[in-house]
This record gives sequence, structure tokens and C-alpha cells, in this order.
Amino acid sequence: MGLEALALAAAMQRPDFRKGIHNDLLICEHCHTPKETLVSIPGTLSFTAPIPCQCQAERNAEEKEQGRIARVERIAKANWSETAKWFSQDNEHFPKASDVCRRYVEDWTAMYNSGTGILFYGDVERGKTFFATCIACELLKRGVPTYVTTISRIISQMGGAFEGESFLHEICKWHLLVIDDIGTDWGSAFSTSRAFDAINARVASGRPTIFTTNLPLREMENAADIAQRRIYSRVLGACPIKLLLEGDPQRQRAAEQKRRLAIKSLFGRKDAT
Repeated sequence: MGLEALALAAAMQRPDFRKGIHNDLLICEHCHTPKETLVSIPGTLSFTAPIPCQCQAERNAEEKEQGRIARVERIAKANWSETAKWFSQDNEHFPKASDVCRRYVEDWTAMYNSGTGILFYGDVERGKTFFATCIACELLKRGVPTYVTTISRIISQMGGAFEGESFLHEICKWHLLVIDDIGTDWGSAFSTSRAFDAINARVASGRPTIFTTNLPLREMENAADIAQRRIYSRVLGACPIKLLLEGDPQRQRAAEQKRRLAIKSLFGRKDAT
């Protein structure tokens, strides 16, 4: 607790404060809490010192929060494969998945210590990347070193042998890593091999990784290609939390909502179809 908070707490404990008598201390006209407190130094003197009132403290906290959000958005735009996304944007179409994601953030210390990852799977445009990025943004806002990338980006950044070793060290340092869109197009055998090296190194680091894929679990578990099956084995083993997102595509729902709003605006009909 900072000095200002301690001073406010001390002021609120004084009998004269509890009675509403503030010894001529400045009081905020909006929230009616003190803007200064009496500080006494035994054997010397007493004086008043400024402190934030309740509404000012709330404004300060909001400004700090907005600053943290802006920082995350700058980092995401400059370094990630995805722009920042937030739980406040959640349309709650998948309430169970949303609840799991939020609890994952709140229980982050336990998730990190146990190396618990998440696999989001399901057809295209169901919100897999959205939820994964929401988790990453919230944790980064809280000061957790976090990175969001795609499997194709990883393969392209592996480069030659020396660059590959350096990149493996890089992806293992993040406390949380999000790897989006695995299994869409592995390309050549060399690309598949590089992808395995990266995912295997990351899983071996013991730090949590979040994966997203359009593939069904059965296809991952029974992949015909041995090299790909090895990759999926690492992914499934690293992700005891597996969330299937089913339903209408996100963009399709958004387009339908816009269509209905447009019709309602034009014709004033709530049941317009």
C-alpha cells in the first residue's frame, strides 16, 4: 500500500473523521471524502498533507488501466500476428468457453506453474483466435511476458540452422505463447520438420502454450502423416484444456445482426426478416 493510501486509511480511522468532523481538512465536494490528512510527528509538530479523495483515486486507477491497455495494443500491433482483443468485446455466444478463459487468466499462477495449455478447435471463424488473443492481452496487461504468432510465421522465422536455434530460444522465453492456426498447411517435409522442432522445444520448456486449429481432434489423433502426428501428439499432451467452439461463424452472425439492424432502422420493424 502506498503512502497516499496509508494516509487516507489513517484519516478514516480517526474518531473525528468517522463523526464527519474533519478539523478543517479539505473535503471533496463530489465524493465527500478528504483531500488531505493530518500528519503528526511525535514531539515536534503536526501538519496537513494532500491525499487523493475517493473519486480522484478512482480516476487515477482508470488512467493507469487505460495506459496499460494502450501499451498492450501498441505491442500487439507492432509485434504480434493479431491485433489486441479484449473480453469486453465478447458476444457471449460461447459462455462456457468464455468462463474457462476468464478463469484461466485469474488462475494464471497455477496454470503457469503446471504448464497448462489450451487447445481451441472447431471450424473456421468460430472465435478461436479471439479467445486465445483475449487471454494473451489480459495477461500482458498484467505484466506477463506474452507473444502471439502463427505456425506459418514460426516456420518462416526458423530460417537456417543458426537462426533456427536462436529462434527456438526466443519462443521458449515467453511465459505464455499463443500459436494460431496449426495444421492448415504444413508445406514441405522440411517445413513440417521445422514446425516440430519449434513446438517440441516450446512444450519441453514446460511453459504454457495456447494453440488454435480448424482440425477435429480425431483427425489430429489419427493423422496419416507420421511427422504431423508427432506434432499433434505434442500439442494434445501440452493442452489438458480442450475447447470445442461450434455454431454459426462469427462473421456470419455479425453480418446478420447488421442486416437486421439496417432493416429495423429503415422500416421500424423489430421482427424484420
